[in-house]
Amino acid sequence: MYAVETAHRKSVASAFGIYAIYDRKGNSNKLIYIGECYWQDFRKRLQQHKSQWLHRVKGNLHVCFGTVMLPEGRRISHARVCDVESALIHFYRPPFNTVGKRGYYGRDILIFNTGKLIALDPIVSPDTELLSLLKKTRRRV
Repeated sequence: MYAVETAHRKSVASAFGIYAIYDRKGNSNKLIYIGECYWQDFRKRLQQHKSQWLHRVKGNLHVCFGTVMLPEGRRISHARVCDVESALIHFYRPPFNTVGKRGYYGRDILIFNTGKLIALDPIVSPDTELLSLLKKTRRRV
């Protein structure tokens, strides 16, 4: 997790994928926005947010960057990155996202969040029945 003001200096900021913006209060992190970038890097997208709307948000803002990895033999595409973003927005409904909170209309998807999860669940899917089955199975193991 990086402070929004200094995140552009991090080497990961030159990658693309999914990012999450949080308002950090003490040990608590409130997810406020989820976004994706594919045709540009995190650094450029974050700079756009700063000039368009982020400068008006009060708080201790931090960002996490995530890359999208697929099973072997599958290729990353803009559509796949958008599916991950849409599924996460639908699942978490961050207050600063304006699109995607009412429904998910992408491909069937199962997201495994790895690394430092901050406020994200380890497994996310818009398919609530599948999530329920996975949770039951994990309890038995």
